[in-house]
Amino acid sequence: MKKIEPAKAIVRVGGFGGAQHESLEDYCDRKSFYRKAKVVDLEAGEGESGKVGLVSYDTLVATVTEKKDGTTEFSRTWGGWSATTGRHVSSFARMFGFGVGKAEWDRLEAIPVDGWYCGYRW
Repeated sequence: MKKIEPAKAIVRVGGFGGAQHESLEDYCDRKSFYRKAKVVDLEAGEGESGKVGLVSYDTLVATVTEKKDGTTEFSRTWGGWSATTGRHVSSFARMFGFGVGKAEWDRLEAIPVDGWYCGYRW
């Protein structure tokens, strides 16, 4: 059986389209996330025109990055998974046109974002 290497990101063509200003709850069948999940603006790096992150239970778990070449990437920044954080991740991904469930999440390599630990900048 061939081993599948983890991916760095899920990539699609097209930018944010203003989605970062919408509510996570608009993309979930739950009534509310009770302020346990939020979308935060992150500093864009070289070759990026924008970057946002998903903070779930005070931990930065995923990012969506708009590249200057017109593509958008969904990346995993946390190595864990729980049912509730999974709902947060799926809703966050749908905001930007990605379909990310547990199977897709497991295929992504967790790449931490510099300067973030448990959702707080240091």
